Amino acid sequence: MSGVPVMARQLVGREEELGAILRLLDAPEQLAGVAVLPGEAGIGKTTLWLAGIHAAAARGYRILSARPSGAETQFAFGGLTDPLRNVAGEVLPGLPPSQRRALEAALLLGELQIHADERAVATAFLEALRTLARDSPLCLAVDDVQWLDAASQAALD
Repeated sequence: MSGVPVMARQLVGREEELGAILRLLDAPEQLAGVAVLPGEAGIGKTTLWLAGIHAAAARGYRILSARPSGAETQFAFGGLTDPLRNVAGEVLPGLPPSQRRALEAALLLGELQIHADERAVATAFLEALRTLARDSPLCLAVDDVQWLDAASQAALD
C-alpha cells in the first residue's frame, strides 16, 4: 500500500478496515465522514485507530485526538480537553463571546464560577472545529468513546 505509513502496513488481518479508513481520508471533499471501529476489547481497535491517525497525518490532516479513561467519566467536558488543549488559543479569540466563555468554562480556562452550558459548549466546539478545518482537512479521533463523559458525548454528537 503506497502512501500508507509503515505502522499501518504492519497491521495484520485488519486490511479491510484500514482500507475503509484510507478511502475516507483520500476523499476529503466528501467529508464530514465518520469511521467507527466496533468490537470487543483486545481485538486491536486502538492499533487500527493509531494507524488511521498516522495515515491522516501523512495526508496533511490536522489531528485532534482524545483517549478518555474510565476515571474521566465523572468530569463534565473532560473528553473535550485533549483535542482542544493545544488549539484553544487559536480558536477561542474568534468565537462569539458567549461561546468563548462557555468553552473556556468547559476547558477550565476561564472563571470557575461560570457555568458551562452544554448547548453553548457544543456550538462553540463545532465552530472551533470549523475554524480549524478552514486551512486543512481535520481529523477528530476519539478512542474508547465508552469512557467519554455525558457532556463531552453530547458535544461530539
